[in-house]
Amino acid sequence: HDDVFKMAHISTLVVLGSSAFFLLCAVLDFEVLAMRQAEMLYFVFLLLLLFPGDLIFGKQRRFLVATFLRIAVPFKEVSFADFLLADVLTSLARPIADTAVVGCRIMSSYTGPLGSRFEHAGEACNAHSWLYSVALALPYLWRLIQCVKIYFATGDRPQLVNALKYFTAFPVIYFSAVKYHTTRASWVGFYRPLWIACAVLNSSFSFYWDIARDWEFQLFSFGRGTSKTILRNDLVYSSKKGYKWAIVINFVLRVTWTAKLSAQLRHMYGLSLILSLLEVFRRFQWMFIRIEVALLKDLRKAYSNTLPH
Repeated sequence: HDDVFKMAHISTLVVLGSSAFFLLCAVLDFEVLAMRQAEMLYFVFLLLLLFPGDLIFGKQRRFLVATFLRIAVPFKEVSFADFLLADVLTSLARPIADTAVVGCRIMSSYTGPLGSRFEHAGEACNAHSWLYSVALALPYLWRLIQCVKIYFATGDRPQLVNALKYFTAFPVIYFSAVKYHTTRASWVGFYRPLWIACAVLNSSFSFYWDIARDWEFQLFSFGRGTSKTILRNDLVYSSKKGYKWAIVINFVLRVTWTAKLSAQLRHMYGLSLILSLLEVFRRFQWMFIRIEVALLKDLRKAYSNTLPH
């Protein structure tokens, strides 16, 4: 996985460099230059992602694009890479929505032959618009479709429950958007309590699924039957404290991430950045243990196939 980490390091350095240049331009009142260099960052990343040939991690870029296309256009069988990336995209729901708004604003800023069709699009290019909410919901929709496809392909009933888990994100997103399309009295007296209830349901459901299904820990079955540990009997890593801390951290960050979908936080940029970085850490931690579970399943399957019948 060295190439993956190298790609992440290079992308991080480019983004940090662009951010520093943007701040410098803003301090020096070079507003146009600041805006255009930010646009160039998006264009460069897009061109780099689609650049043909094997230069600059060509194999990895093509695999990433192909996997994303299978997620966005879900006609093929769902692979492990497909669902893993789709799960990661749910953690990137807010950045995806922000990118949609930025793209909308970039297009609406041009008034030439290319951009004339978008000259009135500025009204939709903000966090109050339904465009933002639709973009926010897309990763959850993609993951829901995957669960339904796996159910019809394999008959695995828990996939329908998993699909329901992703469906619970839609009311949270919807009621967050309603705040900007209703009166304050209606929001405080009716919609906000519904939003809180939906947010609690989504966080609780997601936390349960992370622990009991994705990580296969026995926290929710501890003390029943033969279960004598909140973890698993087969652990790859020796530190049980590390796994237990992962459960605690996952719970706390699950709650904060659901709160991040709130309308109240859409303009609190500093807090949103902190919560996004925390979600990156939570997802990074989740992936380690989720891949461990997949590896153990493959090993059990391979071992069972070698036993005499």
